[in-house]
Amino acid sequence: LSDRSVLSLRGANTYKLLQGLVTNDVRRLEERATSPSASSSAQTSAHTSAFYCGFLNPQGRLIGPAFLYNEGTFAATSDPAAPPSVLMDCHSANVPSLQTFIKRFMLRSKVKLADESEGWETWAIWSDDASSRDEEAMTSLEQEGKVLRDARTPRMGWRLLSPRNSTPPLPIAVQHRSPLAYTRHRIAQGVPDGPVELPENSSLPLEANLDLMGGVDYKKGCYVGQELTARTHHIGVVRKRVMPVRLH
Repeated sequence: LSDRSVLSLRGANTYKLLQGLVTNDVRRLEERATSPSASSSAQTSAHTSAFYCGFLNPQGRLIGPAFLYNEGTFAATSDPAAPPSVLMDCHSANVPSLQTFIKRFMLRSKVKLADESEGWETWAIWSDDASSRDEEAMTSLEQEGKVLRDARTPRMGWRLLSPRNSTPPLPIAVQHRSPLAYTRHRIAQGVPDGPVELPENSSLPLEANLDLMGGVDYKKGCYVGQELTARTHHIGVVRKRVMPVRLH
C-alpha cells in the first residue's frame, strides 16, 4: 500500500506511553510480547500481535487511525532482551500530525520515535471468494502472530508488515493488485481512512466507526480524548456515522 507509512516507538516506556494515547488497550500487545508461550486460544481472546486504534486530540476528535504491531513478532530476528518495540502503520498524510502529537507526551519517557518507512511496507490481502483451505491457512498464520486479520469488516481480509522490497511469504497463492484496487475494496466495505475522508481533528471516533471496527476499548482506563468518547458511548447517541452508499 503506497499511501502508508510506518513509525516505530522503542524503549522501556513504550507500552505505558501508548496506553495513554490510543483508544485501544495496549496491554494486549504487551501481554503477547511477554507471554510468547501462551496458548493460541488465550492469544485469540486476549493477547494479540497487532490491533486497530485511533489517536485523539484532548477534545476527543480523531487525529488519525492506525494499526499497532508488536515488532518482535514481525521482525525476522528478535532479541528477547531488547526493550519493548511497537511499529505503527498509519496513513502517510497523518504522519506529521501524529509525530507532533506523540512527541508532546514523550517528555522524559524512555521512548524513541522514528520513521521506519524506508525499511517497512504495509501489505493487504483480501479475496471476494477465498476457499476454506485458504481461510484456514491464513488463520493459522494469524494465530502465529505473523498477520493481522483486518476486523474492521468481515470481508476486509488481512494485513501485515514486511521488510521493504521483499514479498512476504504466504501459504496461499496471491495476485498482485494496484493500490487503487485496494482503495476501491476499502470504500466498498465502508471503511474510511486518511485525512481526505477523516479530516484531522474533526471527526469523533464513533462517527468514524472505530468502535464498530474493534478500535475502541471502553474498559482500558484513561487516555487523551477519552472523556468525550466514553460519555458519547454511555449516552448511547451517535448522531452521524460514515456509511457506504451504492448508486445505481
